[in-house]
Amino acid sequence: MPRKLEKLIDAINGREDKKMSCVIADGNMGQAIELAAKMKIRRAIVSPVSAASVALASSISLLMESSTVMHWHLNNGNQSTLWAVRPDLTNDKNDAYPEGFEERVATRSRMVGWAPQQKVLSHPSIACFLSHCRWNSTTEGVSNGIPFLCWTYFADQVLNENYICETWKVGLNFNKNESGIITIEEIKNKVEQVLGDENFKAELWN
Repeated sequence: MPRKLEKLIDAINGREDKKMSCVIADGNMGQAIELAAKMKIRRAIVSPVSAASVALASSISLLMESSTVMHWHLNNGNQSTLWAVRPDLTNDKNDAYPEGFEERVATRSRMVGWAPQQKVLSHPSIACFLSHCRWNSTTEGVSNGIPFLCWTYFADQVLNENYICETWKVGLNFNKNESGIITIEEIKNKVEQVLGDENFKAELWN
């Protein structure tokens, strides 16, 4: 869609009588907003759903939260991690991770299907929140003073990422390489930047 839309905008802007001055996109069409920003065009998001619908959605989950997460010592090891990975992402639960991955990180990581996010983020051991940046996650992370690493995909995530990284300056996003891949080196570099700079956390309280 972005390539076709870019061609359409270029075609319109190539005419003498009319120019594209603004892109108004549905809240689920984050790529259109990204493209407008790239092309230096003003942009606006329209959300057709009610506030009640939004509140009802990121508050209800049919997945069971892990009851053992808060009893696990989150601060054990060097940069230990808690991963919440939905069990229904793949047909075979063994395909959720690369072969041998769980064994390699077992001494410093805990993996669960669903976690009580608000309780986890308020825990004093949490130093960083790698998030897709939907609005619930954004508000929960910010309200608990947790710096962000943003890994966004679509919809309002892109706008929320902009607030986190550019406006509030309380987190970093990941840059893709020439092949469109976020490399191990990029992730390691950004993690070290966020964990090593107290200003990210300080900004949240200013």
